[in-house]
Amino acid sequence: MSTVMIEALNVENENHLYIEYEVLREDITLDWASINRKFSGRVDIVKDANTGEIRFSSEYTSGETEEINSEIIKRISTSLKENDEVETSNDLAKYTSGKLNNKNRMKFMLALANDIPGDNLKYKSVKNIEIGRDKTLKVAMEETGLLFDDGVRNVIINGEKGETLNNIEYVVNEAYYDFLILRALQVEYNFDYVSAKGVCLLEFGFPHFFRKSQKSQEFEVIVNKVYLNKGTQGENTKSITRKILKEFNSFYQQEFNTILEQQEQQEQQEQQEQQEQQEQQEQQEQQE
Repeated sequence: MSTVMIEALNVENENHLYIEYEVLREDITLDWASINRKFSGRVDIVKDANTGEIRFSSEYTSGETEEINSEIIKRISTSLKENDEVETSNDLAKYTSGKLNNKNRMKFMLALANDIPGDNLKYKSVKNIEIGRDKTLKVAMEETGLLFDDGVRNVIINGEKGETLNNIEYVVNEAYYDFLILRALQVEYNFDYVSAKGVCLLEFGFPHFFRKSQKSQEFEVIVNKVYLNKGTQGENTKSITRKILKEFNSFYQQEFNTILEQQEQQEQQEQQEQQEQQEQQEQQEQQE
C-alpha cells in the first residue's frame, strides 16, 4: 500500500520550476529497516533563456516514483504542446531487470560497489547482500556441479571482522553468475561536498525478485541513512540526499547502459556465429 504526498509547484526563478513529493510505502516483506519506507521524487522544468528550449530532469528512487515522474512529465509536455511551447515530449529510459541476463545483472550491481566518478562519493564497504538461485535453472546449475540452496540468502558482511565481498565464493566465482539472482545490495559510501562530509548508506537493486507483492521491475535506489560530520553548515540531510541521488542515478544509468550495450554486442556475435555454423552445415549436407 502506498500513499503519495505531493508538495506544491515550486518556483526557483522565472525559468525554473520544480515539483517534489514523497511516496510512503508499507511493505511487510522488508528484510531491512522498518515496515514503512519513504521514496522521494522530483521533476525540474527548466527553460533556456536564450533559445526558449524547455528541458525536463527527473530524480527518482523507486519504480513508483519513476512512474509518477513519467506521468508528471507527460502531462506537462501535453499542456505545453497544446500551447505550442514544445513539439515533442521527453521519454525517460527504463532500467528494468529483464533487459539484462542473470550474469550481466550481477556484474552491473557489483560494479556499483565502487568509487563513483568525481570526488564526492567514494566506496566504503558492502554491508548486506540478498541473493537467490534462479529456480528455472536449477537442473542446469546442478549439472555444472555448483551448489546453492533453494532459499534466498540475506548475507550480512561484517567489515569490522575483515569480511568483504571477496569472502563470498559465489560473488568471486563468476561461474555462479548465470544461475543466481542478486536482488539487492546495501552499501556504504563516504561523501564529501566541501560544505558537508560524512557517510551514507544506500540500498539498491531489483526488489521484485522473490517478492510476489512487488510488481515493478524497475531498478530502485534508496538513501537509507545519512550521517553528517560535526561542523556541517549550510546543508541538511535532505539537501545532501538530493546530491547523493543525483550522482548515484547518473552513475548507475551509465553502468547499466554500458553493460546492456556489451550484452547486445555479445548476442549479435553469437547469432552471427550460429548463422555461419548453420550455413556451413547446410553446405556440407548439400555436398553429401
